[in-house]
Amino acid sequence: MNASSYDVLIVGAGAAGLAAARLLAEAGRSVAVLEARDRVGGRILTQQVVSEDSQPPIPVELGAEFIHGLPPATWSLLEEAGLKSYELDGSDLWFAGEQLTTRSEPQSDSHLVLEEMAQWMAAPSHARDMSFAEYLKCRAIDGSTAEMATNYVESFNAADSNGNWIG
Repeated sequence: MNASSYDVLIVGAGAAGLAAARLLAEAGRSVAVLEARDRVGGRILTQQVVSEDSQPPIPVELGAEFIHGLPPATWSLLEEAGLKSYELDGSDLWFAGEQLTTRSEPQSDSHLVLEEMAQWMAAPSHARDMSFAEYLKCRAIDGSTAEMATNYVESFNAADSNGNWIG
C-alpha cells in the first residue's frame, strides 16, 4: 500500500495516536500511524529493574504509571485487551542525585510550586507563555526547591523544563 492509499496519517503511536487510529479505522478510514521511536506506547514504558534488595526484578514505570479516575473508556479498553490493573500501596520515592530516596518535607515544597504556578498563570496579567525554567526564575524559587520541582516536571510529566520538544 503506498502513501496515497491512506485517508489519514497519524503522527505518534502513543495512547492518543493509537486511540485515534482505532476510532478512524472503525469508522472505515484507511489509517497509517507514524512513530519515531522503535516502539509504540508513547510515555507508557515499563522496565524490569534489578536492585541489590530486589530479586527477582521489579517492574518500574518510567512513564504513565497510573490510571486517573474511573473513565469508562479507559476501563473498557483494559477489559477488551485482557489487561489487569492493580491498586498498590507504597511509599513516595524521589530520584535525585543518582539516588532513590524517600520523600521528605523539602520535596513536598516542590509540589507547592506547581500549585502556585497554576494560580499565577490564571491571573490575566500573566497570560504570556513561558517555559517552566523561566517561571522558576521569574518567581525567584529557591535553588533546591526549583531543582526538585524541575525533577518532578521532567520525570513524572516527561516534559523538558526549558520548553524544548522531547522525542
